[in-house]
Amino acid sequence: KIRVLTLAWNDISDIGLKKGRNLFVNLTQIEELDLSANRITSHGCNDLGDIIKDFFKLKRIHLSHNNIGSKGIKHLGRFFEMHKSNLEEIGLKGCNIGQQGANNLCIALEGNKVLRELLLGDNNMGIMGAREVLRYAEQTETLQELDLSGNKIFIDEEINLLA
Repeated sequence: KIRVLTLAWNDISDIGLKKGRNLFVNLTQIEELDLSANRITSHGCNDLGDIIKDFFKLKRIHLSHNNIGSKGIKHLGRFFEMHKSNLEEIGLKGCNIGQQGANNLCIALEGNKVLRELLLGDNNMGIMGAREVLRYAEQTETLQELDLSGNKIFIDEEINLLA
């Protein structure tokens, strides 16, 4: 059985997710899914959430470099909530989630006791979104790697991120 499925940089897009959803039917046992850089937007995240909702062994998901936005995070939030007992790694670099998306993500991840890696670089979340993520990080005992690079955190007058 396939345990790792990497489909990054395939230009799948929202339309491709909708049309290709049958490809995923027999892949519910995979542990890692990488759909980075596929022109997936918030609309595609709605379909993606439906496609992967039964992937109960999924431990790692990478969606970096897709224009998911805060709405996409909200759509995926249902998936993150359902799978909080096994999601160990989430890659969302360069997804334009912003401050609201950071808030939505933290709400969806509440109660996750196994998350080790959360990659949120280049998401324009600013200081307020970064604070929300750091509050979440302080509450979890398992998080080992948190990437907040390139989020315009220090552009505001506020320099003390943890204040």
